[in-house]
Amino acid sequence: MLLLLLPFLALSVGAVSAVVPQQSTLEYWYEGINHNGISPGISNGKNWTAFRNVKDYGAKGDGTTDDTAAIQRAINTGDSTGTRDSGRFGSTGQPAVVYFPAGTYLVKSTIKSAIGTVIMGNPTNLPTIKAAAGFTGTYVLFGRDQRYSGLVGFFHGVKNLILDSTAVPATKSITLLEWSVSQNNLLSNVVFDMPVGATTHTGIATQGMCSALIMNDLQFRGVSLTPPANSPPSPGPSLINTTTSSYFTLPPPTYATYPLTSIINVKSVPSHPVAGDGATDDARLAAILTSAAAAAGAARLVGEAWTLAASGAKFADPARPRAMLQVGEDGEKEHNVLYQVNINKAENVFIGLQQGESAYWQGKGNTLLAPAPWKDSLLESDPDFKWCGANDVQCRMGLYQRVSHSKNINIYSSGFWNFVAGPQRTMCTDDCQDNAAPYDSNEKMYVYGVSTINNKNLVLEQSGDNVTVVASRAANAGAAMDGFKTASVAGYFRQSG
Repeated sequence: MLLLLLPFLALSVGAVSAVVPQQSTLEYWYEGINHNGISPGISNGKNWTAFRNVKDYGAKGDGTTDDTAAIQRAINTGDSTGTRDSGRFGSTGQPAVVYFPAGTYLVKSTIKSAIGTVIMGNPTNLPTIKAAAGFTGTYVLFGRDQRYSGLVGFFHGVKNLILDSTAVPATKSITLLEWSVSQNNLLSNVVFDMPVGATTHTGIATQGMCSALIMNDLQFRGVSLTPPANSPPSPGPSLINTTTSSYFTLPPPTYATYPLTSIINVKSVPSHPVAGDGATDDARLAAILTSAAAAAGAARLVGEAWTLAASGAKFADPARPRAMLQVGEDGEKEHNVLYQVNINKAENVFIGLQQGESAYWQGKGNTLLAPAPWKDSLLESDPDFKWCGANDVQCRMGLYQRVSHSKNINIYSSGFWNFVAGPQRTMCTDDCQDNAAPYDSNEKMYVYGVSTINNKNLVLEQSGDNVTVVASRAANAGAAMDGFKTASVAGYFRQSG
């Protein structure tokens, strides 16, 4: 089995298959592999440093040296034109993975993240960021770029760490992690250590307008916690452990047990050079993937940051859509123009905390109305929007959550937003989109918590070409948010039988 690392780059690629790897036990490969990711979206981005080991910036990790300045330097370092905390490089032009080898990193004041930053540790031996006894400040780690509000706090990651305030007096008010973020963020495999009995120590704070969604494998130790009784309201047979009455869970893979000899950096294959500069056609990547799968029986892809892009003539024909990165068989396509989540003829599905925004170019002023440009090449499972008027621009927009002809579906806490509309990205002053979530002929479907901003209809029932509104914004209005119109539905159970 081979694992392929994609450093921060922009590529045009062919099809890829994904399979379950066999694992082995050796030192963590990520520390030893060559890191040569760049930032293709900025001037002179070929010289950008995407991977930053905090020890290369002066951190000791010995539990006694003050590593605050070194860690902050690893986060903030940009290039000769400015630092990452200055806003000089925009929201997607300054990718950084700030890596902590095993150790204890003492800090005496707040560590502040910047947009486009993944802060991660060694998953085989979690490093500790430990607040000193004389710590000054409210937060140990401020996980959001302070130049952005939580509503637009995008592109942050924190994983494989221990955050520790046990040396700080139990009477001091302190929070280990400020996490007021929204889209494209990840908080995973983090331990929050606090003094036993402390009443003024907090693990995570999310404040104001934000939607911190992906949080998993978090442990809280020290403070007194009284968790609510675990009593799931609807027993999905494949989702509930009948012995413990708990939902089935599976931690995300870290690939921690792969040996370095099983890792290929796709930018370090002499026979198939790829540039990852956002301009060169890197179709050679397909050959690397094919060769790796043939040699090892299968391959997996791991990216180092966020950007993977495709363009050019091969992707220009709407009648013959091609996958930029294919996992699965030909014909299993997805169009975000038509929907964000589409569950069709499926069973035993759980969705938690789905957040979505409609494509910004859709809506008022748009002339390419859904299902265009795929009107003549729709799959049987694709929505055709025949319930909309031919020129109804607010009806012919990508659906947020469509469920049809499915069984044993559990959906918890969905948030669907629409702030701007049309090619000019005009700010919404009223409902910018008609329909959020149509449900069609399902069984044993339980939906808890649907919230929208600037959507006319939250929940609809569909039968063939006909839709019926069952929950409108007008009938379920919430408090205005910065002048935007909100609505919430506590639950939908009309297809639970």
